[in-house]
Amino acid sequence: LKHTIEEINGIIASSIMHLPEAEQKAYVLSPLLGNVLFATSSYGSIFSLQSFARIYCQNRKGMNPDLFSKVLWGNYYFDSSKRSFSKSPTSEYNRRVFVEFILDPLYKMMAHTVS
Repeated sequence: LKHTIEEINGIIASSIMHLPEAEQKAYVLSPLLGNVLFATSSYGSIFSLQSFARIYCQNRKGMNPDLFSKVLWGNYYFDSSKRSFSKSPTSEYNRRVFVEFILDPLYKMMAHTVS
């Protein structure tokens, strides 16, 4: 997913090179900016990082959805033994936060409902 967004940003950048650099920033796509949505037409669902973070934070007191949504994308890892986030894996079992909190739960939900 990250590679696809980077490729699209490259195509956009090559087509807006004539604009001043400050204006070009308005055309950058990033889930962190809230201008990228993840969707599936097969199952009729759509979400953003922010919407997923709000869902998680509804049942967990003290969690800030704005801060949580920032670690859901990029090179952030979750250490389940310490229940903390880091910018690098602390063990070979750490997975990126996006995989841990979004992809895996979605895969599990789909596996249970589709099969």
